[in-house]
Amino acid sequence: MGIRRCAWCGRYLGKEPGLPKGVVTHGICPRCLERIYEKEGLYPLPKDDHPEAVFGYGLAALLGGCIGGVLTWALGISPWLGVLAGSLVGMVALAIWFWTHVRRAM
Repeated sequence: MGIRRCAWCGRYLGKEPGLPKGVVTHGICPRCLERIYEKEGLYPLPKDDHPEAVFGYGLAALLGGCIGGVLTWALGISPWLGVLAGSLVGMVALAIWFWTHVRRAM
């Protein structure tokens, strides 16, 4: 069984199944990853259980549902079209929300 080491600091990251004994593969440890994020001004995307992600998903679903309902009622369109339009608006709102709250390097 091979081992995994951090390519930046050399810290031992554990055993790597599937590699022959004595073979070393590389990854990055959480400490080095955080230093790189700080140095470059990057921020990782929130995990699914992160409060920001939960808020963003909930906001998109609420907004999409409200808009879909209003479109269905106001325009007298099919509920399926209202759901589709509301979902599209919700996805756009979610994308805008993430874009403005999670900075990315270009």
